[in-house]
Amino acid sequence: MSLGTCFFRTLALSLVLVSCSIASDGTKELNDLAKDMFALHKNIFRPRSIEILSVAFPAYLAGRSVDERLQQDFYDASRHVNCNQVARPIYLASFYGGVGLTIAVALKDVLSKDPYHFETGKMLAIGLATLTINKIILKEIKAYGNLRPWHASFSCTNRTYGGLPSGHTSQLAYMAGLYGLRYGIRCAIPFSLITGISAIVSISSNEHYLSQVIAGVTYGLIYAFAANTTLKQKSKKNLSLAIQPNGQNGLEASVSYSF
Repeated sequence: MSLGTCFFRTLALSLVLVSCSIASDGTKELNDLAKDMFALHKNIFRPRSIEILSVAFPAYLAGRSVDERLQQDFYDASRHVNCNQVARPIYLASFYGGVGLTIAVALKDVLSKDPYHFETGKMLAIGLATLTINKIILKEIKAYGNLRPWHASFSCTNRTYGGLPSGHTSQLAYMAGLYGLRYGIRCAIPFSLITGISAIVSISSNEHYLSQVIAGVTYGLIYAFAANTTLKQKSKKNLSLAIQPNGQNGLEASVSYSF
């Protein structure tokens, strides 16, 4: 993901977050955004994240062991050219379609009057913006695992950094995970398929190694489970049950949701 694309996506998601403020009381909503962001990152450090890492780490190591051999199917080192590439329209649809989808889904829900949809969309936007900012920072780390595959558009002598984790895959995995947890299989299956297609295109186009895509999925899912936990905690705080006499020697119960 180029720096320009990161900037564009961060700007677009910032507009989504601003829409949250417009949709309700601005000052209160900005305060809630800050609280939600803090709670999201606090909930990353939970047993669920360790469980995800325990499953993903062996897969990551397995990916590392075949990264170079797999890339040989898509890059000819003797001529410094990419080979066996997907059609250009498919690549563009995968890349820009994924960007547009995440922003559109977030914007659709934050503009909803339904509290459940609104909170889900807002948390999606918060997570996507955070993942994008983190990716910009991680791109600058000069480490072997952060090296991108050889690519015809890059130097044939110097390696390019910025590959770990796959930012595009992590954001799509975050959306698939969060919406799968919130809305069930009807969102989990199509969004997971889109994530998988995007991951395959990233590998075949020499933008990321298999291990970097696995790391991206792991990163996104950790954020997804943390976001779902945050929303559950927030829902319990906003939901209240009151039982009081009804004036006819009986009791009546009322349920209210603060939004």
